[in-house]
Amino acid sequence: MITQDDNDDQEHLIKTSREERSNSHLADGAVNSIERCPSENQLDTRVLSPSENPKNHYFTVEPIFFLIFAAGTISDPVVVNLLLSKVCMATNATNDCDNPSPAVELQIQPIVADIQMFRTLLECAFPAFLSFFLGPWSDVNGRKPIILCSTFGIFISNLTWVLVSYIPDLPPIAVLVCSIPIALSGGLVTLYLGSFCYISDVTSIESRALRMGLLQVANFAGLVLGNLASAPLLKRVGYHGVFQVSTGLTFLALVYAALVLRETIHVSNDENRKKNVFDCELVADMLATCCKRRPYYTRASIFLIMMSVCLFLVSLNGEGSVMYLGVRERFMWTMEDFTMFNCYSIGMIGVGTFFGLWVSTMIKVPDMLSALLVLIIKMPTLIICAMTTQGHYFYVAATINMFGCCLGPLVRSYLSKIIPKEDLGKVFALTASAESLTPLAASPLYTYVYNSTITFLPGCVYYLSSVLNLVTTVLVSIVLMFHFRNPSSLQTLTSSVNS
Repeated sequence: MITQDDNDDQEHLIKTSREERSNSHLADGAVNSIERCPSENQLDTRVLSPSENPKNHYFTVEPIFFLIFAAGTISDPVVVNLLLSKVCMATNATNDCDNPSPAVELQIQPIVADIQMFRTLLECAFPAFLSFFLGPWSDVNGRKPIILCSTFGIFISNLTWVLVSYIPDLPPIAVLVCSIPIALSGGLVTLYLGSFCYISDVTSIESRALRMGLLQVANFAGLVLGNLASAPLLKRVGYHGVFQVSTGLTFLALVYAALVLRETIHVSNDENRKKNVFDCELVADMLATCCKRRPYYTRASIFLIMMSVCLFLVSLNGEGSVMYLGVRERFMWTMEDFTMFNCYSIGMIGVGTFFGLWVSTMIKVPDMLSALLVLIIKMPTLIICAMTTQGHYFYVAATINMFGCCLGPLVRSYLSKIIPKEDLGKVFALTASAESLTPLAASPLYTYVYNSTITFLPGCVYYLSSVLNLVTTVLVSIVLMFHFRNPSSLQTLTSSVNS
């Protein structure tokens, strides 16, 4: 029970928080805009409002995600097929490496799974470290530079795959060189970080969950296009053509980011704009911002949400890392079968995400209540995937799980409503850093479980996901309890954020 002393303490924190912000803001009268007082380095930095930069309000980073995810989905199944072929030839498992028998696949799949695991580790380890610095850095120097840098790295990686596909005798482990540009540029980790901050800069609090959901829909549209095109392209143009198409799509994304995307952060001092990325003071400030005491259990909510998103992504990334290998082994699916299932699954998720967030926004369901419902609905889909012995039940699970990817937009929208905009980049940076570490845990964990149970329980990875989903449900329930324990807290915090 909350005592009167607790309430007095909460009110004191709100009053103190407002006083601090009133001392650090410069009002300019623009709707939704925020100006920050010059720091010790005398930075003149502020977030441009939608009214100052109207094009950003309607058409922003979505085309970049559509093109990049289409490119990645076109090439990813082809990469697995290429690795299976290369490992088969390297181990002399059979003379027909284009169509290996089930016994040969059982022999070479663990090696391919290990290579895929190392790819994931390489593409996530340094970006996780980098995102600690880039979030606070983007608050000062702008969102566009990190979006451009990550898009460029993905483009160079795809270009490297084109070159690798022309070297038939290349050892399988050598394909890891294709992951180096992504590792150095931050890849999807920093692209997501910059994009979430970008959308938060240019949208109102009321529309933010829907706009973040539309970003997910753009992802899904790219995934559907990639899945539809992958197998036909491989048959028509081979490995070389597939990687060339992927490279072309990422080049278009790079051109769009460079020429069309507009900056949301205004920094008048050009000398400070070039401030060193690896500034430990920025990281210290980020950690202090995220860990400082806040009213209405906001600090606890931040870290509980961070943990819940990380656990959700561990299961999502882990399942994705072994799914293609799993359905080949369990149901004897071909690449065409897998891409058709992916198209259906992603299409259902895209429709579910859009309509789920739209309905949630229209009827004003609390974000965390919607997130809890998403997790509850997800549980039976995992049990179905774990227990089924027939492939068509995967389609049933995909239908039930159509709202499964609403969780990310909902919790990020909730965070943006309880955190001041001047702190949002720092909190999102820490969240992105934590999220980027999830593949480092997910890929080895799920690869180990899959390799250990492939012969007697190949669906075991979904039992693991169901346990993680249960823990995530508990964490989200605690945040929701904070909200319902004091129903006026969110309204008070939102008013405080906008003051």
